[in-house]
Amino acid sequence: MSFAQTMRETASHLGLTSLAISDEGTCRIVFNDNQAIDIEESKEMAGALHVYSAVAKVPASNREKLFQFLLEANFLGRGTGSANLSLDMDTQEILLYQMVNFQLSEPRQIAELLKAFGELAIQWNNSLANTDIAA
Repeated sequence: MSFAQTMRETASHLGLTSLAISDEGTCRIVFNDNQAIDIEESKEMAGALHVYSAVAKVPASNREKLFQFLLEANFLGRGTGSANLSLDMDTQEILLYQMVNFQLSEPRQIAELLKAFGELAIQWNNSLANTDIAA
């Protein structure tokens, strides 16, 4: 099944009536009206998709303390499960990221994964917004 077909069926399992997929193989799903989850087909790995969401901006100060906090959360998935926290140097954003093999997963399974990922992204967004580490 192609990326576009997989994502359309996944969207249906999420209760979405439509999902815009770009020519570059990207799409966006928004949870709770404000947490964007970007999904794109991997150009490096056949059958894989990248799922990511910005959870905070990198602050001008306390960077070392923040990065230590994030790395500790990544360790053994203690704060991230099967996802990872990453840094996008271009946008200076902290991203929650997960790779998914869509050819080995059913759209229903991907929908469940995206729901859990969206909830985790919202938790991280709220957590970092309410701490002085990321201020």
